[in-house]
Amino acid sequence: MEKKLCFEKHKSLLKKIQNGDVSLMTGAGFSIGATIKNEDMLSTNALIDKILNEILELDEENSERIKKRKNLKQICQLAIDKITENEFNNKLTRWFSNCTPTTFHKDYTTVNWKEIFTLNIDDVLENTYKDCDIELQIYNTKKQPQKIVADNITPYYKLHGDVRNKSEGFVFSDKQYLTKLIDPKDSYNFLKLGEALYMDTICIIGTKLDEIDLDIYVERFGKGMGSELPIEKIYYISRTIYPEDELELSKRNIVCIEETAESFIKKVLEFISLNEKKENKFKIVKKVPIEKTLENIGFKLENNLKKRYTNEQIATHKPINFYTGFEAKWIDIISQADVILTNTEDLKKEINTNSNFNLYLLLGKSGNGKTTSLKRLIYDYSINNDYYVLVHDENVQLYDNNAEKLAEFINKNDKKVIIFFDNGSWAFNFTSRLYDYLLEEKSVSVVISSRIPEYYREMRNLLNIPQVIYNFDQLISKNDAGKIVLKLEEKGYLGKLIDFKTLDERVNYFLKNSKNSKFDLFSSLIKSTSGRGFYNSINLKVIEKMQDKENALFLIVLSIFDSFGSYHLPLNLYLNIFKNKITNLHKTITECSDLLNHNNIHDYKNLNINIRPRGSFVTKSILNYVKKHFEQKEIFNITKEILVYISLNYDVNFNKGKNLYTEVTHTLLVSKLYYKYFEIKDKKLSDNFYYSLSSYFNANSDFWLQYARMEMKLKDFDSAKIHLEQASTLNPSSYKIQHTIGQWHMFYAIRISDYNLAKEEFEKGEKIMIAQLPINDAYPVHSYIDGFMQLHKRFNFDLDSKKIKYLYSIIMDSLKRFNNHALLLIIWKKFYKFLERNKKLYMIKTSLEDKKILDSIDITKDAEEQYLI
Repeated sequence: MEKKLCFEKHKSLLKKIQNGDVSLMTGAGFSIGATIKNEDMLSTNALIDKILNEILELDEENSERIKKRKNLKQICQLAIDKITENEFNNKLTRWFSNCTPTTFHKDYTTVNWKEIFTLNIDDVLENTYKDCDIELQIYNTKKQPQKIVADNITPYYKLHGDVRNKSEGFVFSDKQYLTKLIDPKDSYNFLKLGEALYMDTICIIGTKLDEIDLDIYVERFGKGMGSELPIEKIYYISRTIYPEDELELSKRNIVCIEETAESFIKKVLEFISLNEKKENKFKIVKKVPIEKTLENIGFKLENNLKKRYTNEQIATHKPINFYTGFEAKWIDIISQADVILTNTEDLKKEINTNSNFNLYLLLGKSGNGKTTSLKRLIYDYSINNDYYVLVHDENVQLYDNNAEKLAEFINKNDKKVIIFFDNGSWAFNFTSRLYDYLLEEKSVSVVISSRIPEYYREMRNLLNIPQVIYNFDQLISKNDAGKIVLKLEEKGYLGKLIDFKTLDERVNYFLKNSKNSKFDLFSSLIKSTSGRGFYNSINLKVIEKMQDKENALFLIVLSIFDSFGSYHLPLNLYLNIFKNKITNLHKTITECSDLLNHNNIHDYKNLNINIRPRGSFVTKSILNYVKKHFEQKEIFNITKEILVYISLNYDVNFNKGKNLYTEVTHTLLVSKLYYKYFEIKDKKLSDNFYYSLSSYFNANSDFWLQYARMEMKLKDFDSAKIHLEQASTLNPSSYKIQHTIGQWHMFYAIRISDYNLAKEEFEKGEKIMIAQLPINDAYPVHSYIDGFMQLHKRFNFDLDSKKIKYLYSIIMDSLKRFNNHALLLIIWKKFYKFLERNKKLYMIKTSLEDKKILDSIDITKDAEEQYLI
């Protein structure tokens, strides 16, 4: 059978290469033809001879004997055993550095490869792209580096090491291969290769089959993506294809092409040239479209979303899943199944009249319609040609460089721009940087949804940013409730509401359910239409699914991510962390699909998706089950696995920006998560958890900060002081660390028996808090006032009128600055009650309006959730 590259037979592959939709993987054979100091680069056979002669120092007879009995890996191991691995790596570095590519290597740069992977440690490709003045994003470390933000930059993954980073070693010998294959923690580069083998079209060139370790990838990544590799998406290109090789590869759905690296690229370029002449195009690497430019920065350009569906699909769509807690799909929005409530209408009016930069914050708990409102806005403006509508891709990390590149794009274009972040409080710093880079006359609307605790934690990053807040936690108005009931009637989904005959009765019943659901919009909707039996069915499903170990692990991790709310759970991240405990992730997803936000199983096909529970009611049900049936240590073990994996594979110590990995790390280190959501109050268990992580996060200031905060809660002030010093040494400019040092002084003062010494200690903390008052944050006010009241409770000293008036002025000024921040309202009432108990209310002035507000403040509310610092 003819195995050569054929324009007709392989047209699909060639078209994909032309369009930039194919990844490339190279082995030793690819580098043939390159030179080092005008001498041919070592081939596999030449390398073997060099090792036998120069390292093992064998004569010709013994060299031939060794070559017959052992392969390259085994010979490399013999060399390492003789001269040490470090010395062997030094020799390899000399032998494979500063390569000069040949002409056909440069031909490969004229193709826009999606990604490039290599088993080679040499620098042939790096120098090839450099000579052609084309930038590569080189991934040559075990951890994920910061992504370069620019157009047409190809990611290049070094799988077996790199002469430019010899400190992380190479993979040549038997032991090195074995170490790589048995390591339960794959490097970032191997994770990307596993995804490419299953998700992309890939050409493998210049490598022997035993080097690729296909069995390993099928075993590791097939658990989530299927036991077989995809059909006609992996192409093996080799100088010679033997029948037995073809038979083996065909069973794995791999297509064989018999070409050298040089003849293959020559034919590829010939095909592209002929094809482009037919299409009257002259360049192989085409001008980058706007969509691609924005994608590289981290944003998706949404344009006329209505085109995704036919008129018949829109007209016949039934939104039952949307009305029972599943995440809104575009078809739900386009078919007008959602209800445009007052807050969304007001927001649209603001955006329509916005002529400069403005930030619109959609704040509220899960289930109150923030995401649905975002999708409505995205759709409505996607069909308006006056706007560029940009939606952040949660899989892309954002750095300061991204903000600069996005501003550059906006400043060059005349259209108005709207940028959307769902659950985006972590992006406040990015937004501030973008604001700094934009021209003043540009019309840019940034819309960010966030839960209120996360907003409070990050709000200091929005200093001097024009902003408008929309509170989605407010009581549903009768007008909005009427809109919801009318929409349900229009779509034929009244459910239990049909028992009430008039619109007014139905609206009142909905409002009653809203109040009973603590103003959770979707819970109100479900109770009003499906009745209370719906929740019983959800609880029974949770109990049923939690009986299976794999389902239980999946749902617990899902509930952990949803509890802290900043991010949905990326499925591929879950697979990579827990793959040794997973036998079939697709089976788990299928079994748990009724509890997830996506009801369509096809949405999970390639696992490149972020998910959350169907609603907060599902998360609560899972947490309730876990607290009753799982040991608290098991929760710590699960979160430790997540934290250790992230620490080994990603850089979470940088200060340039926030992303998925920094945020997940931060949240899983905050002790509040464990005692609030899982009711873990065991001091020894908590201390053991942090101590077990110390070797993984020794360079992470946030780890030592959170460790110290936990110790302060457990009254271990001596150890907390040491860990705060470590945190401050790593990040001396951190506001959070300095704030906690101030708290330490105040808390420690209360434990001192002598008042004068305690007062001296307290004043050290007081000085720090006063210095932090100008910061755009409510935490210093709360900590300062609360610390003062605790000190008085401990020593009952005389209250000075001047001091009381000063403290009260701080509270009142801050309430105005921070729009009645929940934490400040609580400390206001506590301070008022404090003065009342001590008969000192005469020292302050309080209006009748102030007293009405004070009477309405519930100080029994758990305010601590508002400052997960």
